[in-house]
Amino acid sequence: AFNPKKPEKNKGGVGALKQIIRSLRNGVSVGFTPDGPRGPRMRMTEGAVIAAKLSGAPMVPVTYSAKNAKEMQSWDRFLIPFPFTSGVIKIGAPIYAARDLNPEGAEALRLRTETIMNDLLCEADKACGRLPVAPE
Repeated sequence: AFNPKKPEKNKGGVGALKQIIRSLRNGVSVGFTPDGPRGPRMRMTEGAVIAAKLSGAPMVPVTYSAKNAKEMQSWDRFLIPFPFTSGVIKIGAPIYAARDLNPEGAEALRLRTETIMNDLLCEADKACGRLPVAPE
């Protein structure tokens, strides 16, 4: 469990996941970078599906693009919009994970959510006149 008096005990994914689930159960919205901190680009990890399953909260796919922006030369091709540019935010329908979801079902849900996220990003990029970035 999260312990603010002992930060060394809060390290790692399990501690973070426990805190995320607790927050979701308390009605707090939580954002995930679905492809994780190291990639591969646009390939969703299982963290959001696990959090949705254990908390009962839905996953809501959200992505964006901008007409004038700097595309970083990083592994994820992060996009930084320039000030005062126009852009598009795409929000998908909520996606729920059943509490009794087995590993095969969780993997199928992860893949479906990844596809939805990538499709939304492609739509946003096209609406902004940008070439879509391909998943890695």
